[in-house]
Amino acid sequence: MPPSGSRLDVVFRKYDGTLHWHYPMVVLGEDDHGLWLGAPEGTPLRRGAEAPKPARGGFITLVGAGAWSMPIWNAAGSHRFASYVDICMDVRVAVDRVDAVDLDLDVATTWDGDLAVLDEDEFALHRTRYGYPPEVVARAREEVAAVVNAIDQRIEPYATVAARWLAQAGANG
Repeated sequence: MPPSGSRLDVVFRKYDGTLHWHYPMVVLGEDDHGLWLGAPEGTPLRRGAEAPKPARGGFITLVGAGAWSMPIWNAAGSHRFASYVDICMDVRVAVDRVDAVDLDLDVATTWDGDLAVLDEDEFALHRTRYGYPPEVVARAREEVAAVVNAIDQRIEPYATVAARWLAQAGANG
């Protein structure tokens, strides 16, 4: 794994290879849950070839080994959601980047603790457009259920551990 303090580019692509979200992050460290990355307020966030937009606040993400999701936690009040979990596949960490294939589905929690599964319509559309194989559809849905359960039951890393990494990143103030 890249050492703490290293810069990595996080690159999401759609199933057909089209560039989706991409932005730089810094390695915070690693624990039993995986590799933790942080980004300060103002980090340039780009969707495809669009012009970058600065992040409204700091945030962190977790890259787990063999993951089918990448959770993001936002600095207090900086975003509409406290956490946002991208359901994805083919998550790979290299020396200078993290690559993942975004499968459209997301699990988000508000600052009040409300939980929602987002982008079912996009998942249905892309399932047909990109030809998601049945095993990818099934695995994505299994991951959504697992993430929802982990958040509901406050199973780590969805309980307290992310707050410690946000504080370490200086992203929560």
